[in-house]
Amino acid sequence: MGMLRFIFTIVSFVFFILKSDAQGLKVESFTLEATDISASIHSKLDLNGNACALIKVDYPYVGAAFEGNIIDEPLFKTNEYWVYMSPGSKQIKIHTPGHHTLYLAFSNYNLSGLEARRTYYLKITSDNGDKPTFNEILSNVPLYQIHRNSKFGFVDSTGKEVVPPIYEHNVGFNEGLAQVTFNGKVGYIDKSGRFIINPSYEIGWGFKDGIACVKNNGKWGAINHKGDIIVPTIYDKAAIGGWGDGHIPMLLNGKYCIVDDLGRMTLPPTFDDAWGYSCGLCAVFLNGDKFFINTLGDILFKPSDETGIIFKYDLLRAKHNGKWGYVDKSGAFAIEPKFDYAGDFSQDAPLAPVAIDGKYGYVNTDGDIVIPLNYDSADRFYHGYAAVKVNGKYGVINEKGDICILPQYDSITVHSDGAFCVTDLSHGNFEQYYIDLYGHKIADYSDGSPIIL
Repeated sequence: MGMLRFIFTIVSFVFFILKSDAQGLKVESFTLEATDISASIHSKLDLNGNACALIKVDYPYVGAAFEGNIIDEPLFKTNEYWVYMSPGSKQIKIHTPGHHTLYLAFSNYNLSGLEARRTYYLKITSDNGDKPTFNEILSNVPLYQIHRNSKFGFVDSTGKEVVPPIYEHNVGFNEGLAQVTFNGKVGYIDKSGRFIINPSYEIGWGFKDGIACVKNNGKWGAINHKGDIIVPTIYDKAAIGGWGDGHIPMLLNGKYCIVDDLGRMTLPPTFDDAWGYSCGLCAVFLNGDKFFINTLGDILFKPSDETGIIFKYDLLRAKHNGKWGYVDKSGAFAIEPKFDYAGDFSQDAPLAPVAIDGKYGYVNTDGDIVIPLNYDSADRFYHGYAAVKVNGKYGVINEKGDICILPQYDSITVHSDGAFCVTDLSHGNFEQYYIDLYGHKIADYSDGSPIIL
């Protein structure tokens, strides 16, 4: 816990240094784009009824502000701002987080003033010297989803708004990128709010193993971190569970085939349903039966009783004679079925929640009960912590079974980097907010506005 507080302090200090030792911005280019007719097609009038000029500012971070003869609020459009100014304007000032104000006189570019219905292009860059960039620092900062005015954004561990709430929907960061919905389309941003992959998809999933499934024009495919299409969008559906072991089942003409991370179909459309790969195995369904196959399509076993779907640590929960245990990749019980309930093992911890006679605890991969059955319910571990329920309230334990947050909340969700989203009804109102390991409030999750997903 002390180490987490130290890390948070260091992160806050770095942000303070960035602010107090602000870096400079410089103009890389400022040109009149004679062939760009955006200022005419998307025209605006100033207060005197004159048609405006348009400056497209190539600055891919949310949070810039502009001064001058600005008409209306500048529009942020996929890594650039559209700034409308009155004709004849001679200068503009630009403010961005962590940088000194940039003053640009148009006369320095042989312009006596901006012309009506003309589009200009301004490219600015950061003069960082040897200092780390804003984005380099942000890449190691944990961010948490917030909901404001029916829009979503992100705050850091101090509650500071880092990515403003401008998205119709967003999902937490996976592999450094967050899936967001902007103007009805899905794209992917980094932790500065910059679009790394432009919002152009109907649906997009979070990244896993460097790959994300996306839907475009009613068809599914997959992209990499750069936005390159590695699986063409020709499939009817992507299997729930996503990528695993470099393969994923895709629905084509009513049957699931298997596609690899090079976009090749390695198994033809055969199966009625399928789940993503894990530990080299994939659950598939054919003619009402469930099988587990490997990436070559070999059937490893056909379960005789009820089982889960996803292997973790080469184990899968399975039910026999009314009791739950865990089978290995051959289908044989490695942990005898003796539990009334058994959950999946965690992605990042060899622990799984189990229950006997209504009480929950955790077993390891040998089947030993390593955290006693003392809880009314128990969730899977995530980043070293798990939510547990005692006497109707939720708290948090670590992998040793130590109570980190006393059971006092109506619900609790574990996030990465020592933050937890809690629901609190104790004051007669519905409150949902983030706390740290010490129980200190970080930020409100929602302002109470309707959530539109």
